[in-house]
Amino acid sequence: MTVRARRPAGLLLAVLLGVVASGCRIGVGTDVTFDSGGGGELAVSVRIDGATLRELDRAGVDPELDVALGLGPASAWRSERTIDADGGLILTYRQCFADGATATALLRELSADVAVQDPAIRLDVTVVTGTDGSVRLSGLGAISPPATLGVSRDDEPVGPVGAELAALVSDAVRAQLTIVVPGSVVSHDADVVDGSTLRWVLPVGDPRPLNLVADAPPLWRRLPWWSLPALLVLAAVVTLAVRRRAQQPEISPAE
Repeated sequence: MTVRARRPAGLLLAVLLGVVASGCRIGVGTDVTFDSGGGGELAVSVRIDGATLRELDRAGVDPELDVALGLGPASAWRSERTIDADGGLILTYRQCFADGATATALLRELSADVAVQDPAIRLDVTVVTGTDGSVRLSGLGAISPPATLGVSRDDEPVGPVGAELAALVSDAVRAQLTIVVPGSVVSHDADVVDGSTLRWVLPVGDPRPLNLVADAPPLWRRLPWWSLPALLVLAAVVTLAVRRRAQQPEISPAE
């Protein structure tokens, strides 16, 4: 495939053009994993199936979505390329965050430099985390469809536009937000909950509410990993000392 420079969101438009042309689907995932200290990691992934890849190849497009997401090569995002068993391409971008304020900024950054008429992952949320591992999240989320496919002839857009294009994108794009918290979930409006993992399906078009409250995890889960061996050794020493003391014969005072 040939790499070509494109304006922000232009490459995502090209991917959608391939989707519309081939009738295939793409998957968009935003995963947020919180740790017990209030930080965590954000991962954004896009899966493009083999048929769509071939359409993009014929169009001379390399589906490097870091441009579409506004993630430059000098940024703190780490990128991964994976080919799955079905021949689909999975592009994943990861970045760690130290607290809720940084997580909020990263999530909003996904659409910060994208024009209103262009497609984007829009997560207008506020995240508050505690150093004890508690998590609070609230806001709105959606995938905004493009106004056009970005192709024109004689200043007239080519292909479906407006509501027709939005309907096609809604049928072709499967997007979800996944959040993993270290503590117990108190309240939420997620679609699926599996223990401490929550998933919301992100609609194409009008945003939906996103709300989550999770308590701090138990104290033992907040301890650093290197402290566990030390605690085990300390427990063993204390246990041994108690046993030895119990086995010592009692000495009666001299009469």
